This record gives sequence, structure tokens and C-alpha cells, in this order.
Amino acid sequence: MGCAASLAETAKKEKAKQDAPPPADDKKGGEGKGGAGGLPAGWVDFKLDKNTGKIKGGFQPGVATGVSGGRVDWAVTGTDGQLWHTNGSAPEDMQNWAPLGGVLTSGVSMTSWGPGRLDVFGRGTDNALWHKWCEGGTWYDWESLGGGLSGTPGACSWGANRVDVFCRGTDNGCWHKWWDGAQWHEWESLGGVFTSDVAACSWGDNRIDLFGIGTDGNTYHKWWDGAWHEWEIVPNVEGSPAAACWGANRIDVFGKGNNNTLMHSWWDGAAWQGPESLGGVLTGPPGAAGSAGKNLHVVVPGTEENIYVIEYKP
Repeated sequence: MGCAASLAETAKKEKAKQDAPPPADDKKGGEGKGGAGGLPAGWVDFKLDKNTGKIKGGFQPGVATGVSGGRVDWAVTGTDGQLWHTNGSAPEDMQNWAPLGGVLTSGVSMTSWGPGRLDVFGRGTDNALWHKWCEGGTWYDWESLGGGLSGTPGACSWGANRVDVFCRGTDNGCWHKWWDGAQWHEWESLGGVFTSDVAACSWGDNRIDLFGIGTDGNTYHKWWDGAWHEWEIVPNVEGSPAAACWGANRIDVFGKGNNNTLMHSWWDGAAWQGPESLGGVLTGPPGAAGSAGKNLHVVVPGTEENIYVIEYKP
């Protein structure tokens, strides 16, 4: 599918979805505590069960919102090493995966800084950071941004034409590269010693929050609000984290737990909460994105190389 979908097309899809019968039981899981999915109230789970055997086992998927209307974009590294992409207004719409080339050796991270724009990042066979982007419906060729990555990068945007990318380097520290609207800046070290990839999210202008698992097994957090603050310990999600924001001063963090379930902790604007288990059987780290209206979209690689999605819609 192209990167930009018209609002008319989105509205048409929403109308068709409202008129359609409920999803089949094999696509939709439990809603609310005690449902088939066993999720807390407000969470709904789906299985993307068409054309999803392309995901490379154990690699982190990418998720982005904000391209147009209520659209959500999803990206994975395929078993062929290529980037695969789809989008839609709901998980059951996202079945037509398209290959976008590349030879990746990691999962992918994806962000959007405005309507019609997507930026995707992954590690190449040379261990460098590679970047592909979509502008106005056109995908542009991969470019190398250098560096030496030890896993999947994390990316976020806090404003128009601004992109920040983070990775665990070959020294296991956190490294940062950013686009300021005119040029890419050189890599800078943000310290730390990690055993996981580094996740990034932004809940407002000039704000970035980072998360990674330290050598002691704890989840660490660092943030930017005009200056970088020191790493601190927050509620532990145990495995390589994913982070998302759906409003000002709200952060949700997810990870693959030590028992392979999806772990969740969150910042409610005043204090850290959790962790809690959301169940499931994960074969790799999750991806996450938030959108206005308290919506959260979490995608996880599951068994048999399928992709599973849970959404929070209070």
C-alpha cells in the first residue's frame, strides 16, 4: 500500500468496518478481564493470520501512528531479510503486506513526524544503521547512517521534520543520532551498559524518553527535556523494551518477560506503575505506538512466525 491514504478512503474503511459483522473468533481474542484473551479491562487482542509468515523469528516489529487519520502502520523484517510493510485503520484490515527491499539483520523501528511521512530504521549486514522513508506516498531508497549496532534501533519524533534514533553500540552503551530538519548529526554516546536494545518515545515537544535493560537485569530510563538526565531504575519489563506515548506526560513500556509473556509498566504523570503481565507467548520483543485518545497499539511476534496485536481503547 502507498504511504499516504486519503481521509475519504479512511472514512470509507471505517464505515465498512462498522457495517461488517464482528471478526471471527480466530482473529479476535478476549476483551476485558476474564475474556478469551485473559486481558485486563480495555485491552483487545487480534491475530494477523494472513500473509504473516514472513516475519523473522525473534526480531522486533515496528509500529507507527500519525501518518493520516486513524491509520496505523506496521513493519517487520521478513525471513528473506527484506522490510515488509502494511497499514490500516484496524488490525483486521492489515493483511496486504508489501516488500520494500533491504537486507536487514535486526528488527525495525518506525516513526512518523507528520501526515504522509514515515521513517524506518534497521541494522544492515555491515552492522550500520540503515534508513528508508516514505513521503507523500513514495518510498525512497535505503541510505546508510553509519555507526556500529548490536541490535535493533529505536526511533521517535518530537516535532515536525525532527527524528531521533538510538541504538546499543558495540560497547553496549546507548548511542544517539538525530535529524534536525536540515542534516543528520554525528553519533553521540549517552552512556549506560545494556543487554537489550534501547527503546525511545516522545510525549511532547522537546521531550524524549529512553528505556533499556541493564547488566543487573533492571529496566533503566533516561529522558531529555532540553537536557539529558541520568539513567534511573523504573518498574522492570524484563526483556528488550518497547515504549509508546498516547498523551502528555503518559508513557507505556512493554517487554518480553522472563516467562515469555508480555510485561507492561507505565508512567501516569505522577508515578511509575506496574509491572503487570498481559499474558501471551512471545518469541521476540514487542513493538508499540500510541495515538491520541488513549489508544495503544502493541504488536508481538508469536509462535509459528505469526504476528499478534493487542490494543488499548478505554
